[in-house]
Amino acid sequence: MQKFIVVTFAVCLAMSITACGNGHKPAAKGNHETVTHQTKHHNDGVTPLNVKILTSADAFKVNKEGKMEIKVTKGKESVNDAEEVKFEIWKGNGQGTSKIYKGVNKGKGFYTLNYTFSRPGDYHVIAHVTAKDSHTMPEKIFHVKPS
Repeated sequence: MQKFIVVTFAVCLAMSITACGNGHKPAAKGNHETVTHQTKHHNDGVTPLNVKILTSADAFKVNKEGKMEIKVTKGKESVNDAEEVKFEIWKGNGQGTSKIYKGVNKGKGFYTLNYTFSRPGDYHVIAHVTAKDSHTMPEKIFHVKPS
């Protein structure tokens, strides 16, 4: 019986450690978070891919074209040769209705998307970037105002 209790305690302890160990917290409204997946290990594997959404959360008005801009770096180096840059956009809580658009490489680590929102509201944007054997997905909520 004592062996059963010890084994049960060890299993419960192991489960609680692994369940709490990823440190992932959801993004707060208006903020962004970055999720990075490293697909290969290199000598520079300790330098993460960094993607920052530069466009202000209040930069868009209905039916007025605006520009979403991101900056991609790895360490202090700009990433000018990302394999893939896509912007995923959806309104409110409807990620199932999201649409994906290809980003344009503007050089010096900058990638953009010109976009026009047709309705006011809060829109989620995830910048999916694959570069240097990593994938990262920062998210930002844009507050689109009536024109």
